[in-house]
Amino acid sequence: MRRRRHSAAFMAAILSTAPALSARAQGAPSAEEKLAKQVEAQQADLNEQEARIRELEKKLAELVAQQKSTRAETPKAGDPAFARVAIELIASNRLAVEAAAKRATELGLIPWVAETPISGEASAVGAVTANDLLGHHASRLKAQTGGFALIWGGETTVSLGDNEGGVGGRCQELALAAARVLKNAPDGLALLAAGTDGRDGPTDAAGAIVDGKTWATIAARGRDPAQDLAAHDAYHALDAAGALLRPGLTGTNVMDIVIGVSTDAPPASA
Repeated sequence: MRRRRHSAAFMAAILSTAPALSARAQGAPSAEEKLAKQVEAQQADLNEQEARIRELEKKLAELVAQQKSTRAETPKAGDPAFARVAIELIASNRLAVEAAAKRATELGLIPWVAETPISGEASAVGAVTANDLLGHHASRLKAQTGGFALIWGGETTVSLGDNEGGVGGRCQELALAAARVLKNAPDGLALLAAGTDGRDGPTDAAGAIVDGKTWATIAARGRDPAQDLAAHDAYHALDAAGALLRPGLTGTNVMDIVIGVSTDAPPASA
């Protein structure tokens, strides 16, 4: 009876392992086989992607070749396409500067036109042009020549940096910086900076005209011109001094113009 019980337990153990043995016998994949199949599938995907890329490259090359064969070359000088084309320059900054020089001559001033356009920071350019005006004035007095007009054209910039800025434009900032240099300059010296379109920045002024009294006048009206210049608030400073130029919109825009003028008569010779 005991032997039969052992035999029954043995048979039960064998039957419990039968499914696993059967699966192995039927060829169930091992972990290595599964990994190999995954690698094989990934390689197949890569091969398919490479084939698609090569096909796209081929089509792109065909498209480029087709465009080259059908697209005409850019017309060159003398091409019939230009037979009825005419270009006429009706306005430029250079023409504006030359017109200013002509008008200065008509007013009895000796014009001097800068060859190099102004550019860079407006406040720095304002200081340079004002110093040029003072230096030219000193030389003229020494030579005892007549009045003159220094004329610049171009366009400056204003870098606000972290400062949100006040109200004004590049010409107004240039003029305010020039006013600091011209502080206490003799009568008869003045500097204009204006946009040729009649509007400087988001304001109603084209620019400003400053002289040796402008800086002190701003201070006398309760403003700090140095602080206004640092805060890029030239409009309010110059407006306080009555220095803003408001000609209205001109209908054209050929950048800016700066004119430094000396009108006082030279001293009589001994």
